[in-house]
Amino acid sequence: MERKILLNISAATSSFFMIYAKSHSGIIRGIDMTIQNTEAVEVMVPVIQKSRDPALAYDSQTNNLFYSDTLNFKIMYKKMHDNRSSVFVDSGIGHVPGMAVDWHGRNLYYVDESVKAIYVASLKNPKLKSLLVYSNLTHPKSIAVSPTLG
Repeated sequence: MERKILLNISAATSSFFMIYAKSHSGIIRGIDMTIQNTEAVEVMVPVIQKSRDPALAYDSQTNNLFYSDTLNFKIMYKKMHDNRSSVFVDSGIGHVPGMAVDWHGRNLYYVDESVKAIYVASLKNPKLKSLLVYSNLTHPKSIAVSPTLG
């Protein structure tokens, strides 16, 4: 069964949507999960990039999508309804296969596989970033945070 994709930016207010990346094409999309038919309704302007396997994180307080640009070694962000992406972190970045938003502390945690480390950057000022873990990591791939549990 073929799925049609429609763009409905107002659906971004829906609390049930899924953001995903297509590995080979480098496209990042968000679709509404409340619609029960063969048409996929997009809730964000798709990100079209040449890098593959980006890490993704979403901040529900600001409606920002964060993603890694594995070709240019940057972490980018964009509003769900906006065409433009902006640089979040562009220095000291290698291959970032995983990231997570700490909505309570207002930080972005990310894994840099190339240096086998975990970093944290402030969502308010990404120049305020810190190296958290640098030893005893073997090919870190992903990260999850639980702000309410500490």
